[in-house]
Amino acid sequence: MKKKVLFAMAIIAIACMTGCNINVKLTPDEPASETVSEMSSVEVNTSENGSDVVENSGNNGTVVETAQAIQIDFESVYEGDDNPFLWSVSYEYPVLDDERYPELSMAIQDYRMNYVRNIEAARDELAAAAEQDYAEFGAEIWMVYYTIDERMTVKRADATAVSILEQGYFYQGGAHGSDGFGCFNVDTKTGEKIALNDVVTDVNALSGVIATEMLELYPDITYFTPTLEETIDMYVNPEITLTWTLDYNGVTFYFGSYEIGTYADGRQQVTVLYSEYPSLFNSYYFDSVTDDYVIPASAWGTLDVDLDADGGTDHITVVENYTNPEEGFSSFTVCINGQEYTQDALGWVLKPYYVRANGKGYLYVTAETEGDFAESFVYEITGSSIVYKGTFNGAVKYFTNSSDFCVTERMNMVSTVIGVANCYVGADGMPVNKSGTYEIYRSEEIILTSMKEITAELVDANGNLTGKSYTFPVGTTFQYISTDGKIYVDVLASDGQYCRFYTTSEGWPPTVNGMDATECFETVYAF
Repeated sequence: MKKKVLFAMAIIAIACMTGCNINVKLTPDEPASETVSEMSSVEVNTSENGSDVVENSGNNGTVVETAQAIQIDFESVYEGDDNPFLWSVSYEYPVLDDERYPELSMAIQDYRMNYVRNIEAARDELAAAAEQDYAEFGAEIWMVYYTIDERMTVKRADATAVSILEQGYFYQGGAHGSDGFGCFNVDTKTGEKIALNDVVTDVNALSGVIATEMLELYPDITYFTPTLEETIDMYVNPEITLTWTLDYNGVTFYFGSYEIGTYADGRQQVTVLYSEYPSLFNSYYFDSVTDDYVIPASAWGTLDVDLDADGGTDHITVVENYTNPEEGFSSFTVCINGQEYTQDALGWVLKPYYVRANGKGYLYVTAETEGDFAESFVYEITGSSIVYKGTFNGAVKYFTNSSDFCVTERMNMVSTVIGVANCYVGADGMPVNKSGTYEIYRSEEIILTSMKEITAELVDANGNLTGKSYTFPVGTTFQYISTDGKIYVDVLASDGQYCRFYTTSEGWPPTVNGMDATECFETVYAF
């Protein structure tokens, strides 16, 4: 079956980068696991300018004023034809409705509409091609399904700019698929697109700088012209063909398969740091960056940062190690400037982040498994060392700002729920739950209906006990609101009253106010 090119689109593939040479097994000298709710408690007030003021009572007693992050959500879509299985399309798109930045919200809405329109057109072409080829070659020759798989990553989201990377994979027959990238860079206040020459003051010098940095990372790469600079210059001029993101510390450029060299060369990612090439950039985009940002790694675990503020680039890679690929990875290896550190961990998806907080650099690595289970590892890093700080249950969400992000954790509180804790990075590098409680993710989807009378303590809408109790009749429905992740959940009854159920978080069956929860409610979910 010959390979066909359907269209040019942003795409992704997962790769492991090599070149490190020292292997040191990490032996954590701190507790191996703890939940966010077990860390230091905090109180959150609101300052006059609307930002959160965090009074940290569990680390060093200092008061930390945080900046609200721009929390961009993503909706996921999957479509496929499974009778027979000919094709599948999976993608996600950004969603934002932030009253602080109405122009940004509108720009993301327009971007989403155009993106979905284009990918739906690509889906129709892919489906038609799959059906035609299946009819031509038949079931005996048809071996694999055609696919489009797109994912997005927020590379920056602050009061100056929002930058989103599209990463995708496309396969329509042949020996292998194709991968590549797309980008969305926009001014936060105006909603207008940011052009490359808005950020880079000397575009003519850019090809040489990218080539220099690329040869350091990929010394054996092949290219199609006499010099690598000439190959890159084809994408810089005109610049519309160049995929780039505006990061907190510089600009990252992305090249998919066949853009620079052969398919065997794979795809390339090169970060040009503002600290290393200050004259190349418009300082407006970097002078305003505060020291509380987060940079997510690429899909294959690559991060380029300046760890020691010496103006040079430090290369970090985080890659999975497999004992039995059918069971997911069994560990991962962190490589910093040629030094390797290995951590035992189980999962299917690995997500590393470089974190700036409290004047220090940290590495957060989340290992995600099936069923919304996740475990995250925290390290303090410099240019020459990595120090294990701890592990917590859950995954990070809206992680672009170390002083304002969320941790999501799967927990059993009467039913199985996903708790969302608003956090900041504490003095020890670990996330601190600002309120000590979790909101329940998609709580409107988790409803309990009572099969017997239940007496519960009443709370107000903010979760404060009122000192009163009430006996709810049979048939009352309860919607989850929040939990402390340990002993109680707060729910909204169908009569409009808020109440608190005390429960056990481990073992089966769960309890509610000392009773068997499976005998109290029609359905108790455990997944």
